Amino acid sequence: MRPTREVQHFVYSQHFSNGLSITFGTLLPALLGFYLGYLNVGIIVSLGSFYNGLSIYSGPVMLRLNDVIATMACT
Repeated sequence: MRPTREVQHFVYSQHFSNGLSITFGTLLPALLGFYLGYLNVGIIVSLGSFYNGLSIYSGPVMLRLNDVIATMACT
């Protein structure tokens, strides 16, 4: 397989999409909080979305729901 084909498969993969959504979901609240003058709140929201974002992409629905509830309780 050619390297360009491998890169194309990676860019269109589910893992890349999940990584982008976690990245934007984590960075956007911090940047918005910085812009509005509430950096501390933005960082707290960013950390919460990061912790929850890692648990929502694998397994059956009930296990994902349990993971999200557990991470919400921890944060």
